[in-house]
Amino acid sequence: KLAAGAKLNLHWFTAEDLRPRAFPLRRFKLPWARPATEQPGDYKRHVPEIAEGNWNNGKKLFFSEQLACGKCHQFGGQGGSIGADLSNLVHRDYDSVLRDIVQPSAAINPDHIAYNFELKAGEALSGVVVSENDEHVGIAQANGDVLVIRTSQISTREASSLSLMPEGLFQAISAADRRDLMTFLL
Repeated sequence: KLAAGAKLNLHWFTAEDLRPRAFPLRRFKLPWARPATEQPGDYKRHVPEIAEGNWNNGKKLFFSEQLACGKCHQFGGQGGSIGADLSNLVHRDYDSVLRDIVQPSAAINPDHIAYNFELKAGEALSGVVVSENDEHVGIAQANGDVLVIRTSQISTREASSLSLMPEGLFQAISAADRRDLMTFLL
């Protein structure tokens, strides 16, 4: 029996990175939890903002060169791995997903933090570290390309407060395309 007001907070971390991380929803199976419906399996999610949306067009937009979401993000096992896997967005609400697209730096996944590098030659680079050893660092760029540079060339390395995902993606497409993209994601 728990005391009144008792709370349970869980997080995980790795030996290389001690920052606390949230557990992905897909890691939990709650067999006792059921949707509030008459019959199990009758639950149909209703998101009014994406009513009449075209899932197929949303998928095309996600993997298109215009938006290039699929260069960095995976969805359903397809796409890049620079950014977070978006396959679990079906468990999130419309407004939080919209905020992540419109303001990508508002909440950055700690597994996909961008870094700013200054090289000894004076060049500046930004990207997500995708591989690293004593001699080389693989830096994924916003366009999906990975640059491999020698660690001896790096002068400074600093975590960025900005997401690698560019702002303004929604302004580049029509309202119907925005609805279709959100239909695909949700």
